[in-house]
Amino acid sequence: MDSMKSFEAPLETRTDKLPKDQTLKEYERQWEKAGLEDNFVFFKVMQDKSLCLELLQRIFPGLDIVKIAAPEQEKVTAFANDTKSIRMDLLVREVDNKNDQVIRIFNLEMQVVSNRVLPKRSRYYQSMLDVDILEKGGNYEELMPSYVVFICLKDMFYDNRVKYTFKNICKENYEELGDDREIIFLNASGEFGEVSEELQNFLDFLRNKTTKDEFTRRLGESVKRVKESSTMRGEYIKMITERSFWVEEGREQGREEGREEGREQGRAEILKKNIRLFKDELHKTDEEIIVYLEQVFGVSEEHAKSLLTESLLTL
Repeated sequence: MDSMKSFEAPLETRTDKLPKDQTLKEYERQWEKAGLEDNFVFFKVMQDKSLCLELLQRIFPGLDIVKIAAPEQEKVTAFANDTKSIRMDLLVREVDNKNDQVIRIFNLEMQVVSNRVLPKRSRYYQSMLDVDILEKGGNYEELMPSYVVFICLKDMFYDNRVKYTFKNICKENYEELGDDREIIFLNASGEFGEVSEELQNFLDFLRNKTTKDEFTRRLGESVKRVKESSTMRGEYIKMITERSFWVEEGREQGREEGREEGREQGRAEILKKNIRLFKDELHKTDEEIIVYLEQVFGVSEEHAKSLLTESLLTL
């Protein structure tokens, strides 16, 4: 990827910030509860190309997907250093059977909690896919079909449908624009709408761990292998520990900015960054975030709600 460069956040060895016993036990409890709906587990399971390929085939039965490149978990920057960076849960490129040329690109996102800014987030993600596809100075004809899929446990649109598909269409005559972009929200809790039995089996497995066919049986076995791996457990705990470090650093930075600059705005920005971290990465509810802001930062409930609203609008 030339236009979107991968990066890993630099880590520091902070022996003074290693998780305490009680915190470590909480992390271990999170690991015990984690299933395929967890982003970490989902990515590890999808490293099996055959499982990833079959999942795509179930979501897109009409595309006749035959071959894919190795799935990637993308940590990317945006168009410039001062714009919002994103991390894509799973990026998959479909390739031609003859010469491995990329012909379609898919971004799969596992979404545990309902988030009202997901539509705007999907717009940004799809724009970043286009940046990835089109080399500098390239022709627009080189923009291949791209698909962003949010796999949700809850209904984003409150219509109880299993699948919501969005394309750009003309409001006057309902003709498709033909820009080869599609955004899909799968709802594991939905009851209405026609989807294949194979896709429904996957969503049922995601929701209640039931295995109804060979594919979901293999998914279950793969999840079990990931969960039984001490290496995977260590990676998971390290990951959420690092995220906790970021939150702690944000809290300390907010206090320092408040002391040095005396500006509430600087502190508010740090708080909003923490809110986005808790929402997107740790999947905390609005109520949990408000309590956290009240107890840790000492803000009022009203101010906490205001910060929560502002942070979601800027996602």
